[in-house]
Amino acid sequence: MKRNISSEKSRVDDTVSALLESLPDAVYLIDLKGVILNTNTLFASHIGMTTQKCIGANIYDLLINVVQLPELADYHREKCQEVLRTGKRVVFADERDVRKVTISPVVIAEGEITRLLITIQNISEQKHIDKELHQERALKTALLDSIPCSAIIFDANLRIIVRNKYAQDLLSIATDSARISVKANDFFGSEDMGFLRKKYMETITSGIDYSREIKVYPQGDTEPMWLLTKTSRIFIEGKPCGVSIGVDITERKKMELDLIESKQRYTYALNAASSGIWEWDVTTDTLSWSEQVWKLYGIKVNSVPLNNQLCIDTIHPEDREMASRIIRDAVSNGIAASLEYRTIHPDGSVHWLTSRGMPMHDADGRVIRYIGAIIDITERKQIETELLENKTRLTFALDATKTGVWEWDVSADNVKWTDNVWELYGLEKNSLPHTHRLCESNIHPDDRDLLFEKVMAAASKEIEINIEYRVCHKDGSIHWLMCRGLPKYNADGQLKSYIGTVSDITPRKELMNQLLDSKTRLSLALDAARAGVWEWNLKTGANVWSDETWVLYGMEKSDKIPSFELWTQTIHPDDREQVIKTVSVATENEEELYVEYRLSNYPGSQRWALSRGKPLYDRHGNLERYIGTIIDITERKIAEENSRMNRERLDFILEKSHVGVWDLKMQDDTTATSLEHARIFGYDTIPPFWSLEKFFDHIIPEDRAGIETLIRSAIKNKESYAFECRIHTAKGELRWVNVTGAFKFDDASKTSHVLGIVQDITDKKKVESELNESEAKFRTIFEYSPIAIGIGDISAGVLHDVNQAWLDLFGFAKEEVIGRNIRDLDLFVQLDDQNNILSKLEERRKILNSKFHLRKKSGETATILFSSEFILLNQKPALLVMMTDISVQELQQYSIERLEQTVADRTQQLNLEVKRLKGFLHMISHEYRTPLAIIRGNIDLIQLKNKHADFVKPVEITKIQRAIDRLVEVMDESMHESRFLESRKVPLKPVQLVPVITSQVESFLALWPDQEIE
Repeated sequence: MKRNISSEKSRVDDTVSALLESLPDAVYLIDLKGVILNTNTLFASHIGMTTQKCIGANIYDLLINVVQLPELADYHREKCQEVLRTGKRVVFADERDVRKVTISPVVIAEGEITRLLITIQNISEQKHIDKELHQERALKTALLDSIPCSAIIFDANLRIIVRNKYAQDLLSIATDSARISVKANDFFGSEDMGFLRKKYMETITSGIDYSREIKVYPQGDTEPMWLLTKTSRIFIEGKPCGVSIGVDITERKKMELDLIESKQRYTYALNAASSGIWEWDVTTDTLSWSEQVWKLYGIKVNSVPLNNQLCIDTIHPEDREMASRIIRDAVSNGIAASLEYRTIHPDGSVHWLTSRGMPMHDADGRVIRYIGAIIDITERKQIETELLENKTRLTFALDATKTGVWEWDVSADNVKWTDNVWELYGLEKNSLPHTHRLCESNIHPDDRDLLFEKVMAAASKEIEINIEYRVCHKDGSIHWLMCRGLPKYNADGQLKSYIGTVSDITPRKELMNQLLDSKTRLSLALDAARAGVWEWNLKTGANVWSDETWVLYGMEKSDKIPSFELWTQTIHPDDREQVIKTVSVATENEEELYVEYRLSNYPGSQRWALSRGKPLYDRHGNLERYIGTIIDITERKIAEENSRMNRERLDFILEKSHVGVWDLKMQDDTTATSLEHARIFGYDTIPPFWSLEKFFDHIIPEDRAGIETLIRSAIKNKESYAFECRIHTAKGELRWVNVTGAFKFDDASKTSHVLGIVQDITDKKKVESELNESEAKFRTIFEYSPIAIGIGDISAGVLHDVNQAWLDLFGFAKEEVIGRNIRDLDLFVQLDDQNNILSKLEERRKILNSKFHLRKKSGETATILFSSEFILLNQKPALLVMMTDISVQELQQYSIERLEQTVADRTQQLNLEVKRLKGFLHMISHEYRTPLAIIRGNIDLIQLKNKHADFVKPVEITKIQRAIDRLVEVMDESMHESRFLESRKVPLKPVQLVPVITSQVESFLALWPDQEIE
């Protein structure tokens, strides 16, 4: 049978509307003239109208007059004409590329297009997610490149697939190779590769972190570089990889011997901090304590044997089991041991200690010993205990009275609240700025202006604040609060702040309001619900009807007296006998009344009423009367009838909605599906047979068992269900789908159905996976970085997060710093350093490796290299701070400078000695040449005079001549060397003159034995 739907008069029933409401996108159905036949709330909200107002309106008029986009109306009309002309679906997007519009023809059995179904899909979220993903990647890349340590990620083949700029510069990787994976063999020594491969593979396989000092060989360098690394396992695209953080410790390795000199200073520091050092050799189960540890336990040094029993005896009996458990867990897992416990001194006094030990591993990664420190925290524990007890008592008192405490700093306009005040205002903790406007954020609009005037008037007059007002919670509930506060003055008598309380007085106010307007509200409620109230006294037969009851019965109150007989006259004649019988049975059985019937006093139209009554008994337990309500249910009855008449049209729209829809009949396990359902599962046409088993076959094996159990349990319990899973399409593609199903029983056919929809969410899942993976990488590097890193709010100076290296550097626990102002931590030793840093940060100036002196929690002063960078965190400006402790390096640098000064002084002394030696050589040369020349001249004269005569002692003369020649040769060589050295500026070559001079003197004495040479 062909059904025609009138554009102006016909309306799809509530079931069709419910189907359209279940769709995730804006949808509306129009006829060939553009008149809207039905739509969902999502579309109506886009144009600022209700669903009922949209139905019957022309879509082109709405686009022109309401949305005020005439060009869009023309374009929409053109596309609709194209669908009517071609009979094919049309898909297009708007110019901003944020919405995708699909126009589909609705064809009846004869092939005639009678309606058009338009779907508007919002794709801005996908665009926004892509943008956020791009920004997230850029932020994390900048963060990785800004930290002063290397960060790399390698796969199971030890290929470096990701590295930050620090690692790229450190390993001298060319910029053009940034996207090329690098093998570890290119940097690690061949002698270390076998061992490193084994350890890194163990980390990737087991997930146990691995820390080690390793040697790397940057490209082009022959000398190794040392890195302190920590390696952890991560998963990338489901494959295990390793992430390694490395800090350059080459200089430290060269200076390890110099660190021994700092031992004495370290001992002084331990004494000042009331702390000690201990060491436990796990393999031999032997202990060693520094002198300070003995003192912390109140025991004389080495007065008793140092063994495990002593450790047990020193711990408070109530803490021994806890301490033993923590130590056992730490050793078994090879992790740091950290605990706080009490100890009893010989004098009976109880002291609190905190102990933290770090494991040390052998070459095979086994824990061989623990080294740690013990600190006396008795004073801190006493303060914590007192604060906790006071806070507990105060919190109990405030909770018991539903009261909170607040303080308003008038000059700074800063508000402080106890946590329960946030609950009283219906706000999330720290969700708004702490100013006086915070109190007004969710105050009832009718009370807001008056409240502000009263508060400011009291503050200007410096008098007590005492006001009552309403607040609106997020769940829509209204609460009454009473706020009282007194002014507080500073030492100069100036108003400093207001301190007071805020209490919930809602029950009191509600009781008062209920007493004042309960009758009015009841009357309005009955009128709004088109209902009335009646009372029937069975003993006296008296009836009482509310004014609304007379109206529903179609009667005027006038002078008529309500009665059972008058009521029966209001019942339609066809229903009267059955209704009276139903009432009689209920009264006989003393049961509740429940009867639906038609009214007789509405000629020309049919009105339905529902009457319900509850039995009331006297003090003897006998049924005395009924009190109940009469409700007009005409609209519900019409809707039920329309639901039955339009079931066929509902099935038709489901088929053409372009969302995968299915209908499973429980009697024969057969399933009817739509064409879009078939396309999602990879079929070009609707399969001839579809069932639950066929659906399960498409689910990937690892998801199938859980999904099958879920669906069968929901069907068994007749419950709705929803889930996401992965499927293999008929074409072999892997897709994510979202499935929603609901159990339904058809009263007309007495059959059970499971109806539902399926939607492809593959693209959404890919984006979520990339975001989660990126977050995991960032968090791993942040947590395991050996550099102290903190992230905070720029304007308020509050810390959002710090890593473990930051906590280890300053000695704080995480809960002591998160959410606190950096000024409150008292880290700066010098006020000038604090002002210097804060002024630069206020000017948004970047700080790079500036040296400052900061104070740890223990009071110890450390020299810190301070760097800061401004970043965006969740689209809000934030400050990234990185700090490195260089106290040891600074001490070493001082020692090196002293050594260099000593070498310079010694070099200057040597230069003076060389200068004096040069002068001596010049003097010897000149002084020695003069007598040699005289001797040589006289020898020549003697030979000349005795040329033709027998020469006396010819042998001695010959020796003298040879000695003179040799001496002259030595003198010339010495002068030459002196000049050469002076020109080259090289160290002088020593010449032994004493043997030469001695030999010459002996020759002279032999020649002239009667002469003396001085």
